[in-house]
Amino acid sequence: MSKIIKKIVWLGVMMLATQPSFAKNKKFKQNNGIDNIVALSERLERENDPNYGDMYIQRKPKFQIVVLFADNQNRQAWLKSLSPKMRRHVVIRQAKKSRQQFLREQDELSETLRQAGVKEFVLRYDIELQKFLLDVGNHADRDTARQIADKLNHRDLAIKVGNLPVPERR
Repeated sequence: MSKIIKKIVWLGVMMLATQPSFAKNKKFKQNNGIDNIVALSERLERENDPNYGDMYIQRKPKFQIVVLFADNQNRQAWLKSLSPKMRRHVVIRQAKKSRQQFLREQDELSETLRQAGVKEFVLRYDIELQKFLLDVGNHADRDTARQIADKLNHRDLAIKVGNLPVPERR
């Protein structure tokens, strides 16, 4: 796993650890829950399964680590390979797209938007919603993005007009 991805996973897990619902789950916290989540993420990266979708942490209604795969293969053997303490928190769900697929589509869509003249936008894939989220700065860019999405038959794209993050100046 690249250093950047490790850092992003670690920061996400640390943000989660500060949430009250996570802190209440004392048994999981006592069992080095954060280290286990990071280790699971690293394992999934190492296994390099082409159908791996991603993973996320669901806090409500019940704490779960959701692991997504884009195929409908039986993953019970994989699940049983986890420690019993970890296994009880892991849930496997069907993903619409593998991680490789949504990253490739995200790159393609970004390039198409740039070529169409949309200069400032934020595009990401929400793994929980399993759809692309696009933020643009104005209605003209929204209209252009909608035309592109329709042309590419991209039905899993939600477009929002609003303020975009301002890059730091050094």
